[in-house]
Amino acid sequence: METSDSFPIELRADQEHSGIRTIVVIGLFVLLFLFYLLISALWSAFAPGNLADYTFVISCGIAIGLALVSLWALEKYLKRIWPSGRAIILDDAGVQAKDPEADTVQILWADEPFQLSWWFYLRGYPRGGRERRLPKHWVCVATQLQAGENFVIVYTYAPPKEATVWTHYEREFRQLNPAEIYKHGLTSRFAAPSRPEVPSKLLLGKDGKHWQAEQRRWLYGYELERDDFKKFMDFAASRQTYHSK
Repeated sequence: METSDSFPIELRADQEHSGIRTIVVIGLFVLLFLFYLLISALWSAFAPGNLADYTFVISCGIAIGLALVSLWALEKYLKRIWPSGRAIILDDAGVQAKDPEADTVQILWADEPFQLSWWFYLRGYPRGGRERRLPKHWVCVATQLQAGENFVIVYTYAPPKEATVWTHYEREFRQLNPAEIYKHGLTSRFAAPSRPEVPSKLLLGKDGKHWQAEQRRWLYGYELERDDFKKFMDFAASRQTYHSK
């Protein structure tokens, strides 16, 4: 358990933000070009004569490998030095959600917030944004703390086996099926991925509170790394929040 001396705890959100994604895309083409020129020059100069005809293929293969490794290292470095500005702050008083483009939201433990949790597979619906870059068999795990009109929603993505630390608690984590809110047909297949409105029949059904929270997540959710999501869940549990069924 965290001691008061270790507060506040800052959990950086949305680490893979649009700025980093832009740099990574540009960096991919730049690194591919530079590594290709370098490998091609070295191969032409030092390769045995019988392999000189394969300069292009070999240079491309090596350049792709080096570029991907370099991009992986660059992305990890950028995540450390270039935060999105959005963060979750945990302390003895409660939880704060900070966003440079919105007002800070605060949930106080003294207000006895309710906690609502849910999860779903990343399949069966047209994915967009970050979800599109993740494996379809992964899951999204999310939780909402709410006190009065104020709410804070955090979520993470994980392989199913790792997510079972949360999802096996069926009474506390409700499974949703996003395919229920998307239209299916040729038109929807070729349209750009977007978040539809949750139908009234779902909002009024047994999982209505969870669907409402999921709809809020699209607009106001804070994506955390898996380790940070675990810190948030453990922290909330230590404060004895009330789980809303």
